[in-house]
Amino acid sequence: MGRIGITEDDVHRAADWLYQEHGSAPKNKDVSERLGTGSDSTITKYMQTWRANNALDLASVRHKTSIVKSLSALLDDLESKVRLEYTARIERLMQVNSTQLHDIELHAERNNKLSDDLSQKQLELDELGLRFTNQEGELIALKESNSRLAAQVKEVALING
Repeated sequence: MGRIGITEDDVHRAADWLYQEHGSAPKNKDVSERLGTGSDSTITKYMQTWRANNALDLASVRHKTSIVKSLSALLDDLESKVRLEYTARIERLMQVNSTQLHDIELHAERNNKLSDDLSQKQLELDELGLRFTNQEGELIALKESNSRLAAQVKEVALING
């Protein structure tokens, strides 16, 4: 019994399936493997008709592939530029933040010094208040002593007459 031959329709269906699966024109070898049979000359003959019937579609795919590659390159370039720009912006912001942080630290040091100075002045003021209170007590005691002495002087003056 002779071998069952493949038809042009068999080759075209296999080529269509491979084209849909891989997105590119299939090679004769791939069609032969898909069919599992067929001579090189028969597959080559039927693939020529398949290619002729699909020439516009294949050219469109190549054109679309070219466009996709161009867009991909543009997107890569744009991404690179955006990364560089944002990296530069972030570095500038970090520098500004560093400067502001340094200024904040200086202000904090000044505030701490002023707070320490204020605490010291408050201690001195409290000490002066205490001394004032003590001297006020001494003044009252001296006034009382002075009043007693004045009374004694009057007494002595009355006696001496």
